[in-house]
Amino acid sequence: MKKILLIFIPVFLVGCMATSQYTTTFDVPKRRGEAAWSKAQAHVAQNSDFRIQVVSDYVIDTYYVPDSDFFDYVGYTVTREERGGNYFVTIMMRSYTTIWHKEFKSDLMMNDANRLKKYMMEE
Repeated sequence: MKKILLIFIPVFLVGCMATSQYTTTFDVPKRRGEAAWSKAQAHVAQNSDFRIQVVSDYVIDTYYVPDSDFFDYVGYTVTREERGGNYFVTIMMRSYTTIWHKEFKSDLMMNDANRLKKYMMEE
């Protein structure tokens, strides 16, 4: 019986894990581009569960390790590209969580992504 439980419990727990992701996109006027990008870097540095791994003129990316040691943590990727007179910004947030927390975590990521979007758009 103990052998069955020792095999069943890890398989059950791994089977109950899920990846949750939320993505939003928007345009930032080019005249506000640098200020908005600085705000994005500050927000990610202050609010991410992981440290920033890459920062460039077009990408802000945090470490993200989908592993049970980092259970329920959120990673960010923010990108921008020039399109005419605007920057097209994409905010992607991802989390490795239990299937029971997936919907809850998705709502939290949506709220945080929208908060970052609003912060970037402020004058």
